[in-house]
Amino acid sequence: MVGGLLREELLDRNKVTVTDVHKRRLQELHDSFGVRITADNQEAVSHADIVVLAVKPQSMPAVMRSMGRAFKDDAVLLSIVAGFVLYIYFTLFLHSARVLRRARCRIG
Repeated sequence: MVGGLLREELLDRNKVTVTDVHKRRLQELHDSFGVRITADNQEAVSHADIVVLAVKPQSMPAVMRSMGRAFKDDAVLLSIVAGFVLYIYFTLFLHSARVLRRARCRIG
């Protein structure tokens, strides 16, 4: 996803921070795309205007705990996590949201 957004010049690589639990994968993303990397989700979301959640559904509880309530008040949350219940996002992260369900998209 990051690669497609950068190839299409939809993002400035200097403004992208990527997190992952696998340090080797983080280094690969940095080497391939020149993005900032961190293993600290709270650090990443605390400064982000847009947060993209792209994890497996079974990983969401741990990911949510790791982010805590570090989101900026005006941050936009884009989730492509399958089957995750919407009200949990409101409870944990957001003041309000718009949702587009079952949208298919391809970037890059």
